Amino acid sequence: SDGDEHQVPMPVVEAPQALLHEQENFVAFAAEDSGFPFLIVEQPGSREPISTVWARPRQPVEENTLLHQMLFAFLSDSMILQSALQPHDLEWEKPGLVIATMNHSIWFHRALDINAWLLMHSESPSTSHGRALSIANTFDTDGILLATVSQEGVLRQRAT
Repeated sequence: SDGDEHQVPMPVVEAPQALLHEQENFVAFAAEDSGFPFLIVEQPGSREPISTVWARPRQPVEENTLLHQMLFAFLSDSMILQSALQPHDLEWEKPGLVIATMNHSIWFHRALDINAWLLMHSESPSTSHGRALSIANTFDTDGILLATVSQEGVLRQRAT
């Protein structure tokens, strides 16, 4: 049987097409060198432990459910800890900043199309003792919850 169904609502955000025209909306490290450009939704300078980004591949990917899930795993690992950086006013490129994945889990709720714009809304409930935790929900442009991701990572600053 199909069973009951519910989901959390997608945050109300600007559509990716509205963000494509301004270079400052792109995450710097992924602007040109990444297979996935990331569009930042939240306001710059926010110190809330929340990060919201749109992403999709630069080049179309063939239809293959497993391939789409594997690419999503790569994609979700790339930006989820941004929410843990926000409260500390940290940038990925900061000299001496060490960020590394320790644990990464994905729950696929529905089939996803990696070729479509995907919204990853991440919240970090805690950073402490050199570790960070972030949890993200990923939606399609219709607001359908496709996957939930959790990640624990190392988040430390080396003495410079």
